[in-house]
Amino acid sequence: FVSRTWAESVLRFVICVERHFDLRNLQESDCVWVCAYANNQHELGAELVRDPRQTSFFRAMRICTGVLLILDEHATPFRRIWCCFEEAVALSDRERDAPMKLDIATVHEGRAEQLCDG
Repeated sequence: FVSRTWAESVLRFVICVERHFDLRNLQESDCVWVCAYANNQHELGAELVRDPRQTSFFRAMRICTGVLLILDEHATPFRRIWCCFEEAVALSDRERDAPMKLDIATVHEGRAEQLCDG
């Protein structure tokens, strides 16, 4: 599950995801959930509900093993409520068999840097 604000360029996004795949030994057949590619962008109003646990975002998180938080140069995700919700779920969802991993990535001088959980 990728948590991001879309404040960074697509190139920085790809660099971070590629590094994540390398560090986590993921295969080309493994999938990541990215909201812009998984939600119907013409029907986003359907995702605006009172309880965020009733959204496709939350349902996707429930089947993922971890979250990759991608930071731009201003660490914008820490100021966006939706990203904060995603990180809170990753850190505190006790209904899972195993805790989610929370990895944090950014690009510095053209290269991905990543903090890995576990």
